[in-house]
Amino acid sequence: MEVFLVKITNRENVDKILVSEEFTHKGIYNFESEIKENSPVFIVFSGDKAHIDWEQGVIGFGHVTKAPYEKGYDPSNKRYFKIDIQPDFILEHPLDPKFTKLHPIYQNELYDAPYVGAKHFPNQAIAKASGKSAEALYYLFKDIKPESVANLNYPFLKNLSMPSLELFRLYLESRIPKLKEKSISNYISGVKSTCSWIGFNIDELFSMSIDEVKQIYNIICNDQRDKTGKKMYSSAVQKVIEFLIEENGITQNNSIASLEKYTQLTKPFLLLAGISGTGKTRFVRAQAARSNGWYADDSQKPDNYELVAVRPDWHEPSDLLGYVSRIDGTKYVPTSFLRFLVKAWQDVFDNSGSLTGIGEGTRPFWFCLDEMNLAPVEQYFADYLSILESRKWTDAGYSSLPIISDNLEHVMEAFGGNAEDALWSAFLDNGGIPLPPNLIVAGTVNMDETTHGFSRKVIDRALTLDFQEFFPNRYNEFFTPQTEPKLFGFSMASQVSSPEDLSEATADPNGEKSINFLSEVNRTLKSTPFELAYRALNELLLSVKCFKPENKESLIAVWDDFLMQKVLPRIEGDAEKLCYTGEEESGLLNGLSKFIRNEFKTMLNTVDNSITRPDLLNQKVDGSDAEPCSCKSLDKIAWMQNRLEQNQYTSFWA
Repeated sequence: MEVFLVKITNRENVDKILVSEEFTHKGIYNFESEIKENSPVFIVFSGDKAHIDWEQGVIGFGHVTKAPYEKGYDPSNKRYFKIDIQPDFILEHPLDPKFTKLHPIYQNELYDAPYVGAKHFPNQAIAKASGKSAEALYYLFKDIKPESVANLNYPFLKNLSMPSLELFRLYLESRIPKLKEKSISNYISGVKSTCSWIGFNIDELFSMSIDEVKQIYNIICNDQRDKTGKKMYSSAVQKVIEFLIEENGITQNNSIASLEKYTQLTKPFLLLAGISGTGKTRFVRAQAARSNGWYADDSQKPDNYELVAVRPDWHEPSDLLGYVSRIDGTKYVPTSFLRFLVKAWQDVFDNSGSLTGIGEGTRPFWFCLDEMNLAPVEQYFADYLSILESRKWTDAGYSSLPIISDNLEHVMEAFGGNAEDALWSAFLDNGGIPLPPNLIVAGTVNMDETTHGFSRKVIDRALTLDFQEFFPNRYNEFFTPQTEPKLFGFSMASQVSSPEDLSEATADPNGEKSINFLSEVNRTLKSTPFELAYRALNELLLSVKCFKPENKESLIAVWDDFLMQKVLPRIEGDAEKLCYTGEEESGLLNGLSKFIRNEFKTMLNTVDNSITRPDLLNQKVDGSDAEPCSCKSLDKIAWMQNRLEQNQYTSFWA
């Protein structure tokens, strides 16, 4: 692509150009054979500042209407000829030369552009620019008035390839609308500085694969220059990764192109147990960010994430769901949880148009209750726990009893809704607001003298994750992480109603092995408060359905995780309650450990007491399988038994 640039230094032509009137440009002696009718021309106001009264700089562009003519019209220089130019796009004021020479996006591309860029150019009446410089000249004006430029009948404009850095800037503006112009400029400067540092040009960086840019990100994060530069480099590259993810089709609005990319959770209610500082709260936020196609450590809060700190004085459901106030009239006072719940429903409704379907692009919405057991969970969380078990997935779609049914019109008013709104109309027709299918509640749990324990009612309805066991802090990966949690999503199943539901689990295609396994576990728990019922069996079979184990090792992993998540958290008590007499191998825990070890060894056909199994919840940062891990339930039982022997009391909770 080639364009011409003309330097205007006389008042007559300046006046004509400002009103888009055709003008004659004189004093030209070069490019005679190249200038044709319709050749594109950029117009630059110039002249000696001491003798002109107009602003300097590039002001617009047009096209040649009359090719070179009247050559030799000037007796003093027989080489001079004239051309006529029609202005097509003219700004009210020219762009300041300082701005174009140091342009935040196109500085490099414009460097060689005569009269516009930073490179010195001889004083001539006309000059020429080509390639990236020519394209950047058009983008200068397209950025200012995109519709006006796009509507021009310039065939070559359709073939322009937008510079990578300009695409990146547009991404920052459109995807992150609250980002200030200064922050955008900082990210762009960071990209430029990073490219200069690592020795790539900008287009090379943006043409790399996502994994290649992630490798650069990891290198930069470990370099002292990034730390002393307040992470200017790494934060900019992080945004490049997000941009490339979107460019490859994983955008926020269609981040769930397929639910298959998620590891489905069998329950939408998680208890994240573990000592302080292991990353429980960060885990929840990272899951929300990654479900948007963002980097896990993105500084911007994901719209599908909400954090609420539990107060010790919470004792009833209104602390979580809101209440009716009769001060200054009757009105409903909603809470952060209720607002987030409705937001989750809006995402479902936007993608499916109903309360029963899940459309493409529906994201999980992660609600984090920080320090969940600072208050009695059975009290303030009672309504949620009751409604949770009403969630159903059938051939007709999703359904749930309403968690808010009373005072629905006041609730609607509090949200600024009305009966004409499609979502609120659906709530009214439904008789209330059900639990959203995409809402995942995660409570972080610490056990000390300031917190409350959990009843089996709570534990039975939750998926308990001993955080340090499932997502251990790997000190050797502190600077360069090699392992990360998988991306978790909501399950679209609530019941395993027939063996055919498990047909994809080739290691247990009819569920018979899992049923027999849990029956033997229950035999060990017989006549204790820890016996299991149908709910536990259904949830074990749901785990088999979700993880689809293909071999004995992965089936053992499903069972092992189930024991950790659903069975062991229920077990607590003193030596008498756990039938421990002090003799070796006596008691419930020793009996359970013996059965599990023998069962797993028999399945694996090994005599080795050190049993390893696949890690179902973690992966390498490149997406490959994580390293196998030890049998979590056996390790936990050994810890609980040791605690019982030392203190005459034990429980799952640290």
